[in-house]
Amino acid sequence: MEQALRLAPNALLASEPYAPWAERERAVFGVEHVRACRRSGELALRQGRPDAAAELARRAIDHDPLSELSWQLLMRALCAAGATVEALSAYAELRRRTIDELGLEPGPDSQQLYLDMLRTSPGRTLRADVTEVRQLLRLLRGALESSSGITLALDDRRLVHQAESLVGVA
Repeated sequence: MEQALRLAPNALLASEPYAPWAERERAVFGVEHVRACRRSGELALRQGRPDAAAELARRAIDHDPLSELSWQLLMRALCAAGATVEALSAYAELRRRTIDELGLEPGPDSQQLYLDMLRTSPGRTLRADVTEVRQLLRLLRGALESSSGITLALDDRRLVHQAESLVGVA
């Protein structure tokens, strides 16, 4: 299936950009392509191939940038590959897109996945890379700044404490 997806054209019927029948076919193809990418990505993830799953999720997102199921697959695949910061960045991008284009926060399943990623980071040691910590703080600050009812702390120490209390870390 993955090989077939790699062979699929990026733009179906590109030679017929304005024909109504081609537009309908492109829409149907897009939905089926996204669904096939997600199914193959889920299978790759279950088989322990998170890099392949992430690639398939990205392909689905390219066709449907607001598909939360595709973004969730990408975040889970990145976490499974040990790229937690990249997974958190993916959530930040999903959130930006849904707010910008729909005026809505991501759905509850995406929000729960985000909180789970903040709470647990499999395979990580206590000595986190400084770059990773900075990126996490930037993501956290952005999330807190856009949340209603939360006043930002004056310094990062208080910000971290506030964040830990939000996600249930003691």
